[in-house]
Amino acid sequence: MLMNQWRDAQGIVNFVPVFLTLGVVFAVLGFAACLFISLPDDEYLKGLNLPARAVSGDVNFTLGQAIRLPAFWALFFSIFFINGTWNLCVPLIKDLGMVRGLTETMAIACVSFTGITNAAGRLIMASLSDKIGRSNTMYVLCGLTLLGAILMTFIGGVGYFATIAIIAFAYGGPSALNAALSTDLFGPKNSGTNYGVAMLALGFSSIFFNWVSATFLHASVDVASMTAVGINSTFIMGAVTAVIPVFLMMYINSYLKNRSAQ
Repeated sequence: MLMNQWRDAQGIVNFVPVFLTLGVVFAVLGFAACLFISLPDDEYLKGLNLPARAVSGDVNFTLGQAIRLPAFWALFFSIFFINGTWNLCVPLIKDLGMVRGLTETMAIACVSFTGITNAAGRLIMASLSDKIGRSNTMYVLCGLTLLGAILMTFIGGVGYFATIAIIAFAYGGPSALNAALSTDLFGPKNSGTNYGVAMLALGFSSIFFNWVSATFLHASVDVASMTAVGINSTFIMGAVTAVIPVFLMMYINSYLKNRSAQ
């Protein structure tokens, strides 16, 4: 709606007022929401019947201590790789969708729909992790991402739309797990700093994988000629990146079990 408001007669959108408007709205709503946030006191935590370790917080690593642990880098690179497929999709969704048989309207709707499936992944996977555990939930997300990356090498039409939705869902899911996983690994006291640094992997992932795709795999889509180049190799890379977090999560799971046994 904002884009349509600031679109000129040639159909070109002036994004400056669009993002300024969004920035102001987010700032106001975020500030207002922060006024209602407070940390729970000890009495409240005791009433939740949490394990003694969780309440006492006897594991509390500073950032300097955390980054010296292999577990920190396992979490960092898990975030880096699990988001690779989605980061590869983002610049291609609309144009590749049109090459794969979607109308321009459907291709734009596909982009918009990813916001819904992304949010659904965050909500549903958070609930699932409470039932089957964080590690198993991450394995499910890796499987969905792997499936999506493989399908992206050939699928078209409605299947393309559905595949993008699956990848967006799997992209949202880890966001529901990684903050809690960081607290499991390094404790609650410095969780904001530790998780914040680990999340830098998300930005690095976006830059790195799109750079590899454009520079070495020469991925490009030309809607005018209805051709796509380098797409298969790009998403084969995406499939590989979806598998790596499985092994990293296995290491993290082993680390937590060994530490609990001590």
